[in-house]
Amino acid sequence: MSTDPIFDPLRRVAEQTPAGDPAPLRRLGDRRRVHRRQVVGAVAVVAVLAAGAGVLVAQLIGPPPSRPIAPSPAVTASPIPGPGDRLEDAEVPRAEDFEWGEGITFDGYRASVVDDVAISRCQQAGTGSLGATDTRLVEVSSDVTAAAVVMAFPDEAAAGRAWSTLQRWGEECGSTLEQEGTPPVVGPTTLDVPVPRGRAGYVSVAVDAGDEPGLWVDYGTTQVGDRVVLATFESVGQDFSWDAEPGGPVGQTYPMIRTLQNMNERLAR
Repeated sequence: MSTDPIFDPLRRVAEQTPAGDPAPLRRLGDRRRVHRRQVVGAVAVVAVLAAGAGVLVAQLIGPPPSRPIAPSPAVTASPIPGPGDRLEDAEVPRAEDFEWGEGITFDGYRASVVDDVAISRCQQAGTGSLGATDTRLVEVSSDVTAAAVVMAFPDEAAAGRAWSTLQRWGEECGSTLEQEGTPPVVGPTTLDVPVPRGRAGYVSVAVDAGDEPGLWVDYGTTQVGDRVVLATFESVGQDFSWDAEPGGPVGQTYPMIRTLQNMNERLAR
């Protein structure tokens, strides 16, 4: 018989059992089979319980993802310009809208789309700071430097804020010029301009040029609805006076008055 210890109980039963009587051996085998079935059954119950717990946990927390889930990137929607947020060609000033005096004509007309521009010494920042949705720069050539910027805004309120900012820059033009080392000797003088729609005004400033003729700076603005125009003249001369039209007040023929009225009418069409 094998010397393996697992068979020791069988040896003891064999030594104590008369030869030829197999009953004791069968009873021992039956007890061992019952014990093994109990052990196997207990292991099976543990396995089932473990599997059930796994199913319960899986039901509570859900199946694991097949791959890491990355967070969705933040999306910032860009506003889509409406039909009124873009300028019509008819709203852009023309060379004939700039008026000066006898003997001065403007030519070399150039119009371009810009994002940010400064056309006057009175500006404290570029037009890009005003929040326009469309901006056109108009430049003309003559013995007088002249330019204009027409801007479209999302609504009339935004245009009004821009117009107020431009007006403030004009009113503070003297301080701006002084900070640049060219203090004004005349002005700034702020005047309202009569227009068919909206509002308009301008500022006139003279800068001392020493022994040279003085530099005259005109800075005008007009607003019609959600449109705003900034216009400027710069000229060199000993004085800057304009005769009165028959029956009209002194200054009625002032260049910036007529220029702003022309540009205002173009926006009001």
